[in-house]
Amino acid sequence: MKKMYGMMAMLAMALGLTFAACDAVDDAIDQIKDVKTPGDEITGDTDPGDDSITGLDTDPGEDTTVCTPDCAGKVCGPDGCGGTCGVCEAGVPCNNGLCVCTPQCTGKECGPDGCGGTCGDCDAGSSCDAGICCTPSCTGKECGPDGCGGICGTCTDGAVCNAGIFDCLNACPMGDRGCQTNCVNAAPIEAQMAFNAVVQCLDNSGYFDCAEGDQECLKTTSDLCEDEIVVCFAGDLSCKDMYLCVVNCPNDATGEACVQDCLGEGNAEAQYLWNDFIGCLDEKGYFDCAEGDTECYGAAWDQCMTEFRACVHGDTGCMEILDCLNTCPPTSEICALECQVNGTVAAQEAFEALVDCVIETCGEDDSAECQNQALQGACGTLFAACQGM
Repeated sequence: MKKMYGMMAMLAMALGLTFAACDAVDDAIDQIKDVKTPGDEITGDTDPGDDSITGLDTDPGEDTTVCTPDCAGKVCGPDGCGGTCGVCEAGVPCNNGLCVCTPQCTGKECGPDGCGGTCGDCDAGSSCDAGICCTPSCTGKECGPDGCGGICGTCTDGAVCNAGIFDCLNACPMGDRGCQTNCVNAAPIEAQMAFNAVVQCLDNSGYFDCAEGDQECLKTTSDLCEDEIVVCFAGDLSCKDMYLCVVNCPNDATGEACVQDCLGEGNAEAQYLWNDFIGCLDEKGYFDCAEGDTECYGAAWDQCMTEFRACVHGDTGCMEILDCLNTCPPTSEICALECQVNGTVAAQEAFEALVDCVIETCGEDDSAECQNQALQGACGTLFAACQGM
């Protein structure tokens, strides 16, 4: 529930209640923002922890069983003995031993075609979102998501971009109860009911009685109101799109407001999934790591991958992840991240296992030659498994 501290602080101050934990709120928001790139390790492998392989024996030792590779009529794929008959060019999958690729563009206007090409390009001013050309919608908006994976801008001078009641409350002078009352009364009845439910629950839980700076009290009491808070703040974005929105927020003074906007746009399911992920990170000590301690960040993150993938996943296969990566500019970490998180949970796991194997096999040698040898040798089985997805 750390993501709720900023919202609850604004709620308490808007109601004229005694609450002066602004510094702690800012710190909590900063920590949430750090979740998007733990140690800035997003380069096609979003696991910031140890890249070493555990539990995977890539050299099983001497095998007394004689195995004869069978590559008759095949130019790629498994050879029947743990190796491969060859590797197709980047972007071309191996189908029944042959490097044959049929572009998959049904229902798609743009994006990768699965064969190293594209299904089309979007017009200027549009962007490709899940195979469909999307035109950002920012009419009447100064900030928040643009509906195509980007943002319409960020707020300045400490302003917070919240729709409805909270946007109105933020504009009221401190202590102006008349203005605050009008903000609530002018909202649709559903919004008023949701808002009042949050206030009532927080009051009953003892949230407003917490001592100044008592973060444990704030967390414990706000956790009791998770259902009411989710209903009040839920938007339309999936958990994956909410996460990508956070990732695209700028790393500057305007970033905090952008992060809050993105988190507030998640639908109810996304809010619950995100809370589970943040709760796991909190339990594993992520938010207690010293600034810049990537080893600490990675150790905590590794223990929460189940919760992260439950939140952040799509519907593409492992080979589609690889094909997508081939279309990314070499320096675009965001593009690489989007390619990976658009994969299914199984596809992401298969992709990361393959990347880990190549890294383990090649070590400091990041040449294409070493990587190709690894795919044909020690990592051939994993590569074949990825090709089959």
